[in-house]
Amino acid sequence: MSAAGIPPSAQLATGEKTHALLVGHSYIRRLSRYLGNDKIQLEGQNVKFWGFPGATINSLRRLALGWDLTKFSVVYVELGTNDLCGTRSAEAVAQDLLDLVHLLQGRGATKVVLGEIINRGKMRDGGPSLQEFNNRVTIVNNTIRERAAQLDGFTSWKHERLNKKHILLPDGVHFTNVGMHRYWRSVRGALVASLTS
Repeated sequence: MSAAGIPPSAQLATGEKTHALLVGHSYIRRLSRYLGNDKIQLEGQNVKFWGFPGATINSLRRLALGWDLTKFSVVYVELGTNDLCGTRSAEAVAQDLLDLVHLLQGRGATKVVLGEIINRGKMRDGGPSLQEFNNRVTIVNNTIRERAAQLDGFTSWKHERLNKKHILLPDGVHFTNVGMHRYWRSVRGALVASLTS
C-alpha cells in the first residue's frame, strides 16, 4: 500500500496514457458520426476523434503545433487525399506526411499510425484525372510504407477491402454504410495492433 492507502497497481502512473486519437480529414469526422458516440473503448483506451473536413497536411500541421499529445497511447492519422487533388507531386506529399509524423512525435505522440491513402472512384473538375490521382496514391503509399520500416514509433497501415467503387457514395470519395463498416474494422485493427505491440 502507498502512503495514500491505494495499492500501487491501482494508481495511475505519472503520465500514463489512457487515450487513443484518430485525427484527419472528413473520414474521421464521418467515422465518429457513423459510430454514434464518443464513448468508444479499445484495449482499455478511450478513443477520441478529431476530424476536420477538407483537411490538408498543411492545415493539420498548423493545428498540431498547439497540441499536447502526451496522454495518447497511439495517434492514428488519415490524411493526404485532399493534398493529392492539387498540384503537389506525390513525392512532395509523401515527404509532407513524414514531416507531420515527426511533428506529432515532437508534440508527445509515442506511436503514430498513418492510414494509407485510399483511391477515389471519381474526381471533381479542375484537378488531376482519376487515373493520375490513383497513380499518385500508389506512389505515396509505397513511399510511406518503405520509410515507416526505418522509423521508430511509426507504422503505415494498409487498408484492406476499401479500394472498391461499390462502397463509395456517388461523390466517389466518401463511404456508404457498408464502406464505413469496413473502414472502422480496418482502423480498429490498426489501433488494436498498435496498442498490443
